[in-house]
Amino acid sequence: MATIYDIAKRAGVSIATVSRVLQKSSKVKPETYAKVLHAMQELNYTPSAIAQRLANKEITSSTFGILIPDISNLFFIEILRGIYDTIRLQENNILLFSITPQSRATVFDRVQKENLQGLFVISFPLLPEEQDVFRQFFSPLIFLENIQPGYPSLFINNYKGGELAAEYLLSHHPSSIGLIGEKGSPFPQIERFIGFKEYIQKRHPLPLYEEYLTIDAHFPYESYTEMAREATIKLYAQYGVKHFFFYSDVLAYGGIKAQKDIPEKIIMIGYDDIPTSSAFHLTTIHQPGYELGKKGAELMLSLIKNPSPTPPPRLCLEPTLIVRD
Repeated sequence: MATIYDIAKRAGVSIATVSRVLQKSSKVKPETYAKVLHAMQELNYTPSAIAQRLANKEITSSTFGILIPDISNLFFIEILRGIYDTIRLQENNILLFSITPQSRATVFDRVQKENLQGLFVISFPLLPEEQDVFRQFFSPLIFLENIQPGYPSLFINNYKGGELAAEYLLSHHPSSIGLIGEKGSPFPQIERFIGFKEYIQKRHPLPLYEEYLTIDAHFPYESYTEMAREATIKLYAQYGVKHFFFYSDVLAYGGIKAQKDIPEKIIMIGYDDIPTSSAFHLTTIHQPGYELGKKGAELMLSLIKNPSPTPPPRLCLEPTLIVRD
């Protein structure tokens, strides 16, 4: 089934222009309007009646949408719980959209066809033209665990979390440290590792060895921990590393499994403080995910009543160190 990405490509215009045509905007030049309509006919594209009525302000909704890159991510689930508990108090509903770089065109098209009062985007970067289209369809549009200039953004101080992790490991007098993260450099990881490395450099410079794993949202968690286990053993075998900072608790579980194959005690710290980490006695950095979701939902409801504050609200929440030695 054709999407507005396909229409835009066939007509040689942006997806924002296709969206304006769907809304029957007078801002589109007649020749451009005709090109888009012709592309729709060629691809047998039929716009949703609901989407058109919503764009024309003919109907309202008590349903909110959430774009999320990995619905199985336990930290994201904490954010979802915060949103859900707050939204449901007002007798509103929620629609979840699981999105990946591969599915973004299909999901993007689907989101526009829903009758949503507002949209949350959790830790997924939108292209500028996608932002323009969503701005037309959804107000408010709120970003969580992501800093998006020009939009309401709520996020956790990942840089500070990296500093806390470095302070903890330095207290155990390491001769070197291993950092284990994900390939693709997700924004939170970049901030965490920068904070970690700069703290180490300022306080006690020492060798840092890094391993980055290929993570896919469709992989089972067992594969994450197995890759992290192998990376932990590798850094110990090659460089004698006995102190580790893991990008997430799930990866740190791999470090816990690796301890069985390492003759010396290893010191490690994870990140997220997901509910299962206390059972593993894992020292970690707590992220207030539930609070992030709750405050995001409160902001959403507030902006519906009092739209367009200037500048757009921006809120940073602080992480904390949870020691479970």
